[in-house]
Amino acid sequence: AEDVRCISLDRLALKDIRKGKGSNAAKPLEMLKNQITKTEEGIRTLEKQLRLTAAGQSKEKMESDLKEMQEKRIRYIKEHREERKRQSENTKNDNLARKRLIMNADIICSTLVGSGSTSLDCLRGNPFHFTCVIVDEAAQCSELDALIPLTYQSTKLVLVGDP
Repeated sequence: AEDVRCISLDRLALKDIRKGKGSNAAKPLEMLKNQITKTEEGIRTLEKQLRLTAAGQSKEKMESDLKEMQEKRIRYIKEHREERKRQSENTKNDNLARKRLIMNADIICSTLVGSGSTSLDCLRGNPFHFTCVIVDEAAQCSELDALIPLTYQSTKLVLVGDP
């Protein structure tokens, strides 16, 4: 299990991406959303207190605190937008890394159904084709499942397994 996971498409793509750039520790979106929510609650609380407070030093302090919280809220919203944009870019990079790995692979191992996944879509419609598809435990699959990898224009199909 672990021996296979270390050469899975996801792990190889992640290694490829990390090789290109250092680890970029960013704040998770959920944490930023929580900070925005807490700040907005604090702003509402301060606004209520301001309405009930008479003029004086304490009111000026509250107004100053309110302005500071509003600026903090704006900062968190900007961070949230930037993080969403960054994550979107990371997804694009992940997909490009996967595509690059698949296109350069000599051998691709997959389940029958997995061979029809969107991860391998980059191979469809290209001049690329498999010279051979080997189906292990073929006696346990349905005929239709065995047809899925044949969409890659293979010239040979080898069915292996106990009858």
